[in-house]
Amino acid sequence: MDELTVVGAEDGALIVVSSAGDRFRIPITEGLHAALRQHRPSGASAHRVGPKDIQAAIRAGQSATEVAAATGEPLEYIERFEGPVLAEREYVIASARGITVAVAAEGETGALQTFGAVIDERLAELSARDVRWTTAKRAGQWTLAVSFVDDDVAREAQWTFDPKKGSLAPANHEAHSLSQQGDAPASVVPRLRAVPADDRVTSSRFDSGAFEFDDDPDADETPPRIGAPDPRSSAQNDSEAPMNQTADLLEALRKRRGERESAHTPDEDRESARAAHPSTGSIRIVDIPLDDPPEETAAPVESPASAQAEPAEHSDATEDAAPEARKTAGRRGRAAMPSWDEIVFGARPDDDPA
Repeated sequence: MDELTVVGAEDGALIVVSSAGDRFRIPITEGLHAALRQHRPSGASAHRVGPKDIQAAIRAGQSATEVAAATGEPLEYIERFEGPVLAEREYVIASARGITVAVAAEGETGALQTFGAVIDERLAELSARDVRWTTAKRAGQWTLAVSFVDDDVAREAQWTFDPKKGSLAPANHEAHSLSQQGDAPASVVPRLRAVPADDRVTSSRFDSGAFEFDDDPDADETPPRIGAPDPRSSAQNDSEAPMNQTADLLEALRKRRGERESAHTPDEDRESARAAHPSTGSIRIVDIPLDDPPEETAAPVESPASAQAEPAEHSDATEDAAPEARKTAGRRGRAAMPSWDEIVFGARPDDDPA
C-alpha cells in the first residue's frame, strides 16, 4: 500500500501525493471529519501542566530540568516553552546593567557610568571569581542577582529592579557593599578575627540579684514549725480521760467484790467502796408513792452529773439521811428504791446485818 502525503487543500478537497509522485484529490466530507476526530492523537491532552505554568516557573528562576523534575513532564515538552522566557530574562539583565549611574569620587564631579560597568569594576577590585548574572520574577517583582566567589566564600548580591521606572535598589548586605560610593571595600563582609579565650568567671555576668546561694549547705532547709497545738490531740486526750477513769472504777469494783466474798463482811465492803468512790454515796433514796393522792409530788431526783459534782461533806450528810428515809418509807408502807450499794454488790436490806 502506498503512503500518501497531504500537500494542500483546494476547493473543499485535500491534495495528496504518493511516493511515486502521483497526485490525488480527496474530497473533505463529514465522514472524513469523523474519521479524523476518531483517530486524533491524545498526546496534547496527556500533559498535566500547561505552557503558561511552565513559563511562569522558568521566569521565576527555575531551569527546564528543575521544572521537569517538579512536574513530572518530559524534558522535551518543557524545553518547547522555555525559549521565549529565557530571552525575556536576558533582556531584563541587559536593561538593568545598562542603567546610567553617577559615580562621584571625593572632591570631584560624578562621572556617568552604567550600572553593569560599575559592578564589574568593583568585583575586579575584590578579585572575585565565577561571576554570573541572573534575574527572576517572583510575586510580580523582578530581582537582579550577581553571584561570585570572594575569599573562597560563595556570595550573591541582589537588587530589586523596576523596568518601567528604570530603578534599582539593594536588597541584601552584599548589594549595599557593592553599591556604596567611594573605593570598594577590601571584602564584602568583614572576616572574623580569632581572639584569646578568657577563662575567668566573674559574678558580674549574672549579678542581678535574681539568684541566691546558700553559704551553709549542711544547714537544715526546713524551718521549725511554731504554732498553736493541734486541737484534735487535746480533744483526744480529753476523751481518753473518762475512759481511763471508768476502767479504774471497774477494776476497783472487781477487787472490792473479791474481798467482800472472801471476808463476808458487807459493812466493811460497803465502807471501803464508799471510801474508794465517794461519789457512789451521793445518790438519794427516793420514795415512789403508791396510794397517795395526786396532789402529792415526789421529791426531785438529782442527775448523776450533779451528784458527782457535790462535795464529800454533802455525800456524808446524804448517807446519814438514808436510814431515816428508809424508816419513813417503812412507816408509810411505801416501796423504797434500792441504794447504789445494793445495786452494785447485790445486798438487800433484809440480808444486811447492819
